[in-house]
Amino acid sequence: MIQQNIVRLWDGRRGTVLENKIRIISAGAGSGKTHRLTEELADLLQDADSGILPEGIVATTFTRKAAAELVERLRQSLFKKQRGQEAEKLSAGLIGTVNSISGILLKQIAFEAGISPQLEVVADEDQQVIFNKALAELVDNDKVSELEDICERLESRNWKEQLKGIVDAARSNNCSKDDLPGFAKKSVLALMKYVPAKSTSSASKLDKNLFDAITTAIKNIRKNTADTTAGTKKYLEFLEGIEVRLKGGQLLSWKEWVDLATSKPTKASESLTDSVRNAAAVHATHPRFHDDIDNYITTLFSLASDLIEHYQEYKKERGLMDFVDQESQLLKALDSEDVRERLSESLDLLLVDEFQDTSPIQLALFLKLTDVVKKSIW
Repeated sequence: MIQQNIVRLWDGRRGTVLENKIRIISAGAGSGKTHRLTEELADLLQDADSGILPEGIVATTFTRKAAAELVERLRQSLFKKQRGQEAEKLSAGLIGTVNSISGILLKQIAFEAGISPQLEVVADEDQQVIFNKALAELVDNDKVSELEDICERLESRNWKEQLKGIVDAARSNNCSKDDLPGFAKKSVLALMKYVPAKSTSSASKLDKNLFDAITTAIKNIRKNTADTTAGTKKYLEFLEGIEVRLKGGQLLSWKEWVDLATSKPTKASESLTDSVRNAAAVHATHPRFHDDIDNYITTLFSLASDLIEHYQEYKKERGLMDFVDQESQLLKALDSEDVRERLSESLDLLLVDEFQDTSPIQLALFLKLTDVVKKSIW
């Protein structure tokens, strides 16, 4: 069932109530919310007293594909209601992703907002490259070296992408660098709920138990001359390779601990290697595994805290902006009375499709735009 609610929201900045300006259409997936949205629009365009024109529509979605589908559905709805002229004028409105609409509006109000209309938007595929260059300028070699050592053990190859994800999430939620250490602690605690409790045995003892089990298993397999199977030969080579590395003082990756806990020779030698699997099976409780998770997350958030402001400056100096910048700059610009007056002259209606995917910064943006338009439907 589709539910509709009229929302009264207090605008603390202006000391006013946004009364009857937001209509929320609420229902489960596939129940026809987008169809209802298009019907609402068609009705408003038919109503001469609504003051809403097709060219004054701002309609947001979360993908380019969804934007194209929304345009087509809006056109079809209008044509069915014999509103062909309004359907043709839809192309003059703003229908697209939140960041693309933010970019267009920023260009329209550049003069009032005091920003350059010539800022270059970095393409999706280039954003990681720009981020990595900014990171290289601010690199803390000790932190990066520590992180890469942990990455080898966790076999995480994309820490720079994860770092960018933290920075982007912080910016999308209007978080400052000072917020990030607290989020690191929460992230560690949340993940550790799914990890067995840390062993009371020391890391060195558990390491020695594994080494001794491997050494003993290798000797026993070699003595078992009756087993000449290819499976046991391959397993023995695996253990021998691990033994050489451990003798050299290398730390195994946690995937290798898992492999040792689950791998077996053929049945004829399986019982000779039970001790290896038992010694390796403690990997999830290993103190170093717990420390690696804690240090990995904490170091990522620490780097993000160091980088978040520098990344912004790096782009600003080069006249670049990304999608989050478009939203945050428009949000800031909407604090200006001149900007709001400029937009109120051309914008009539705000439609928000897939509102459940809205980020905090986008919610703030929609609320400020609602203050500008005549009506808002989410």
